[in-house]
Amino acid sequence: GLWLARETGLPVAFSGGTGHAQEGSTTEAKVAAKIAADEFGRPIRWVESESRDTRENAALTMALLKPAGINHVVLVTNGYHMPRALVEFSHAMPETTLIPFAVVGDKWREEPWWTSGATLRLLLSEYVKYVAAEVRVRLADAGIDVMPEILDQPPQAPRRPATAQAN
Repeated sequence: GLWLARETGLPVAFSGGTGHAQEGSTTEAKVAAKIAADEFGRPIRWVESESRDTRENAALTMALLKPAGINHVVLVTNGYHMPRALVEFSHAMPETTLIPFAVVGDKWREEPWWTSGATLRLLLSEYVKYVAAEVRVRLADAGIDVMPEILDQPPQAPRRPATAQAN
């Protein structure tokens, strides 16, 4: 994404918190902002560091870009993640033209995906999350909101399973 911004001169928004499992660690967006400034000499204009997942990436990025009048976005993410990212960003930013720009990491180039158990698990996990996102968005479009809007809800502490609460 930073390379693309340098080549085109377009401003950059970066979305990435810590994820659900790593709360309290340095956010992806803060790391990216440092790399953008130190290694590319190019600041990131919009930094969103509160999100924990792709759905929150989309909703919180929309909240930053909409007041700035942004209506065209080049969406940069890993190729395996792009289908779900497009679902989430299209839902959060329906008036925005999204231009997908998928990237492929070096590890993906070095070995066929079907030879790695970890890669196969990642792809299967991503596919399940993609299907769940599609179902949730289509239900929401039909007026059935199975999950409240992120921006309307205060952050909640993680729930412990009932078995953990009983002990």
